[in-house]
Amino acid sequence: MNVQEKLNAKYLGVFKTSAYELGFSYIDYLLEGGVLTEKGVSRMGEAQLASDLLVSLVGGVQTPKNIEKFYRDYENHETTPPNVSDAISLYRRSMQFIGAIYSTVELKNTNWSRPHWFYTLFNCVAHAQTPIVGLEGAPQPPLTQQTVQRWRGELDELSALYDKYVDESDEAAPPRFARFINHARFRTTDTESRRERARFVLETIAG
Repeated sequence: MNVQEKLNAKYLGVFKTSAYELGFSYIDYLLEGGVLTEKGVSRMGEAQLASDLLVSLVGGVQTPKNIEKFYRDYENHETTPPNVSDAISLYRRSMQFIGAIYSTVELKNTNWSRPHWFYTLFNCVAHAQTPIVGLEGAPQPPLTQQTVQRWRGELDELSALYDKYVDESDEAAPPRFARFINHARFRTTDTESRRERARFVLETIAG
């Protein structure tokens, strides 16, 4: 069994069940958008991703190695605590905004469909609505139905610039973007890399 399958067999608490419900709710979008694969879903990939995202809303942007801690900490709660309920609501609002920014076909044609990029996109969208632990001081660019297209334009530009400097050009990337590239290519699930990617994206969108 992989890590998520082992966690599934070990825990039954409200955090795990909430994450699983969220993962199932958006499985079609994530599959059609290229974030998940059928093979990954067969091994509980949607549950792992949803757990990882829910952890970021409850406890802050951090490594996925900490998922089990949250499963364990909420194992004996008989009802869903208010902080988890609030995080579930923020999760759903964030997915609605992501769907407004990118249709599945459009998402699939960008780097934002890569799982670690999608994690960053999700946390940026969530932080724009409610500050997330680990992103203290990062801008909160306005995110409304009226600003969705501005977000889309900046996100498309970031994805295109990444491709330009990584795959298509001998030109060196500007220092700030070079740091983003580094965090997007190496140790991508480390806490520091995750936080720095989100900060850079939020600063870029905020202008």
